[in-house]
Amino acid sequence: MTRIFTFEILLPILAAMASTIVLSFVGIPEALGAHPFWAVKVGLYGAPAALIAWLVLRAFGVGAGPTLILSAVVLVAAALSAHFGKEIFAASYARNTLAGRFWYVGWITAMGAATTLLAAIIARLWPDRK
Repeated sequence: MTRIFTFEILLPILAAMASTIVLSFVGIPEALGAHPFWAVKVGLYGAPAALIAWLVLRAFGVGAGPTLILSAVVLVAAALSAHFGKEIFAASYARNTLAGRFWYVGWITAMGAATTLLAAIIARLWPDRK
């Protein structure tokens, strides 16, 4: 196993977490379709989840390249879950609570995946990184 608490490993995810949280407070999730009541919360929940996922992946030796691909796939799946959850929830006049959960959890997962995706991009662009 590799050392996961080094500056080179923590810097990309911490920068990505800060960016995600700032974008949540600015209102980007709400503008993209998150419910106004929990639009900031999805960033506050997704960013720490991304930190845990990043550290687990790095502990098992997964580099930035595979993490980038995995994060993109998860981001697309989460965006689809949030989109269709919102559509079904709205069509049911807020009676289908399972669809509401898909909408909410889809947004948390999307914010976490976007954070790890951004961290993987930062790690790939960082000089002297593999």
